Amino acid sequence: ATPDVHERTVKSFENADGELVMPELTRVRLADARAALALLRRGHTNRVVACTKANRESSRGHAVFLVTVARVDAARFERTESQLYLVDLAGSEKVAKTHAEGTRLAEAGTINRSLLALGNVIQSLARGDRHVSFRDSKLTRLLKNPLKSSKCCMIVTASPSSYNVEESLSTLRFGERAQTIASTVRRTTRKSLAEYKQAYERAEKTISLQATTIRQQLMEIERLRALLDKHSIDAGS
Repeated sequence: ATPDVHERTVKSFENADGELVMPELTRVRLADARAALALLRRGHTNRVVACTKANRESSRGHAVFLVTVARVDAARFERTESQLYLVDLAGSEKVAKTHAEGTRLAEAGTINRSLLALGNVIQSLARGDRHVSFRDSKLTRLLKNPLKSSKCCMIVTASPSSYNVEESLSTLRFGERAQTIASTVRRTTRKSLAEYKQAYERAEKTISLQATTIRQQLMEIERLRALLDKHSIDAGS
């Protein structure tokens, strides 16, 4: 979540592999699950909330917690990564109910546009469209991989009040569309730069040993050839 839509915009771009890169975000190495939960709580405390006419503690942005688990196969010089996305979406807002003004109004507009983009992406995926507009917002660009090639679980919350029936129906339809997405888990195995270096050094050693063996075999061939020549000369005399 960002503190203020006017004060800060999270930069993002796609690298050569088509992956979304957000250089301003911090990547933290974690030792265990306890450290992961501590980091999650830290992120939660940094999340900005504000009071509106509709909600005393309204989230002013989406929250994304991404956990990457890596496994290294030293024998094959392979690194396999699995990612877990935990996403808490801010709710859509009706200005007529929240009476938001100024910064809060701008935040509401940003939240609603990103949720609309996400809804369009989910609808396209559910229909099986060939083109899906992931680039319409930072949120959909960030969630492109988990939406397309992973197992997803969505929890939607609805208000029991009849005053919020329109929002509740919209939320339930949103979840129903998401339920129809047929995604396929995709496995991608990559080697890090260090692993490529290790593989190169190992190949160099193998080549060096093979070269030594070849030299020894050539010397043996020369020795045997000399013996054959000597025996031929002795036989002729």
